Amino acid sequence: MLSKCQLSIFRKKPIAGQFRMQLSKEAIEEYKKIYKEVEGKEISDEEAREKETGLINLFKVLLKADKK
Repeated sequence: MLSKCQLSIFRKKPIAGQFRMQLSKEAIEEYKKIYKEVEGKEISDEEAREKETGLINLFKVLLKADKK
């Protein structure tokens, strides 16, 4: 489960009646730093945003499955 610290790295922004996570610049920079440490290569802000959003969506699916 995500901690309060992990949850605070993004904020929700309403779009067409739904909530979409908009990652902060700090969250993207932190993800890029971790990615470089783990994978050994740098990625763009857009790549980091896509990968981090995918990771968050994975957590959502896992949390939803855990509640069942």
